[in-house]
Amino acid sequence: MELQSLSDSIEQVGKAWRSTRNHDRTLEADIARYAENLRRLKSLLERLQPQLEQRRAELHAGLTKLEAARRWAATLKQTR
Repeated sequence: MELQSLSDSIEQVGKAWRSTRNHDRTLEADIARYAENLRRLKSLLERLQPQLEQRRAELHAGLTKLEAARRWAATLKQTR
């Protein structure tokens, strides 16, 4: 899920809550907790995103090296 989609979800929850005429206290508390959890999740994902992107780059570099080794082994096999 993209962070923008999460932001949109938070907005939709807020709009739905504000549009409700007769606020049930239990429902109101549940919606408030849900919205807070979405905000916390978004914040966590924003903090994790750079680390995940770095890890993706590391994995891509490792894959590139592995592919080069595979090609080298295939070439060696063909020359024997």
